[in-house]
Amino acid sequence: PVAKCRCGCFGENTTFNSGGLAGKSLIRQKELGNDGVGLWVETTNSLNATATEMREINGIIYSIQDEILYEFRTSSGRSLTVSGGHPMAIGYSDGSLDRIKKAEDVTIGEFFLGQSGDADKIHFIKKIKSNQAVFNFNVKSTNSANHLLYANDLKTGDLAMQEHLNSVSTRLLWRSDLEKYIGN
Repeated sequence: PVAKCRCGCFGENTTFNSGGLAGKSLIRQKELGNDGVGLWVETTNSLNATATEMREINGIIYSIQDEILYEFRTSSGRSLTVSGGHPMAIGYSDGSLDRIKKAEDVTIGEFFLGQSGDADKIHFIKKIKSNQAVFNFNVKSTNSANHLLYANDLKTGDLAMQEHLNSVSTRLLWRSDLEKYIGN
């Protein structure tokens, strides 16, 4: 049986800074019975650093169902489609991390963070009903900062980060709380 993704997930056309890892290939791996063994993704080393490291993933989940997705576009032309519960890194205009919050709570005018350390203003959000495949996965790491990664060159979180986000009552992770959580 396939675990269904009824949480915060990436749209099927998402790509990762990992040498070719992409949504459709991850979904195909899961269909073939691979839960992520031997698949690697580039993740962050700390909350604000742009330095990354390759880490193995596991726990691929996906679903094809009618779901509300959020399509984001930034001033520089980056775009990302995710479901409403997906954790998104929101930054200050200087490129530093402010907080992590659910995609459904992101507003126009806020800043996403790019891998080069830039802040990229959100200028378009479209809520769409879609039946495209959505997916998520866990990064194998006990350091929560390693659960931030770049999807379509925008900083976001994996399934473990999403579960932590869901465990806090405000559905919002402030940088100061994240630093306490990871011991920085």
